[in-house]
Amino acid sequence: LINSIFSKHGLQIGDKTPQLRTKRETEIKSWLDKHPEVKNFVVLDDSLLSADYLNGHFIKTSNYFDGLDETDVQKAMDILNC
Repeated sequence: LINSIFSKHGLQIGDKTPQLRTKRETEIKSWLDKHPEVKNFVVLDDSLLSADYLNGHFIKTSNYFDGLDETDVQKAMDILNC
């Protein structure tokens, strides 16, 4: 579903974090540390994440059942300057 929503706007998901069985923020930080070439990114999650490095890069989506909506996609596009 998320891929179809993004593709309507000419976007695609570049990658996703591994599931390390740790805090979500730790998974994201681990991925970012392994990809230093990534300067601009968006994190979409239905949990509230509060790590400093996510400021300006995080969108809290609706709960698991409602998920991503068009407003979230627009916010993601704004963050990515699309």
